[in-house]
Amino acid sequence: MMRALYIIAILFTCWACTNSSGKSTAANNDTTLHSAASSKVLIELFTSQGCSSCPAADKLIGNIINTDTNVIALSFHVDYWDRLGWKDVFSNHNYTLRQQQYVRALHATSLYTPQAFVQGRYEMVGSNHVRVSDAINKAKAQASNQTITAVVVVNGNNVSLSYFLYQPLPKQQIVVALVQRKATTPVARGENAGAQLPDYNVVRN
Repeated sequence: MMRALYIIAILFTCWACTNSSGKSTAANNDTTLHSAASSKVLIELFTSQGCSSCPAADKLIGNIINTDTNVIALSFHVDYWDRLGWKDVFSNHNYTLRQQQYVRALHATSLYTPQAFVQGRYEMVGSNHVRVSDAINKAKAQASNQTITAVVVVNGNNVSLSYFLYQPLPKQQIVVALVQRKATTPVARGENAGAQLPDYNVVRN
């Protein structure tokens, strides 16, 4: 299992801000700052705009985000589809390497898209609603005694993050993800040629 904690979950590219008291205040109606005060389940989807099987998984991620506030859903766009007709505008080789780490750590059969990992423990096809829901429910049933408190302050293009982790574990990583909440991309070539593809919680950095 890859041990990674996502501090305060998500920082959106249309920034959410906090005032000096630490209270969350949205910069506009399309931003959110997720608090770590309650227990969260993390799902990571590895996807690509060049994969015809991925839009269904992307849609499922969007539905989860809209219906379950206890789930942190992140979309990582891999780059190994880029040579097959369409270069994903969000692809990053680092995300391919992250997916490879998960495959090795969980002894998964293969690396593919759309592939999802829930809470760093469960692997499944990212568009399989039944298996994704089952993994989320299993993860929710496994209580954690760890808590992160964090405050983000945005000043122009500068972002300051302060945090405190209760009961840290050995070899644990703290991960901060810069995420774009939603994007729609017109795809000109490849398996999804002609489609307007919506993506949700796209990890940009």
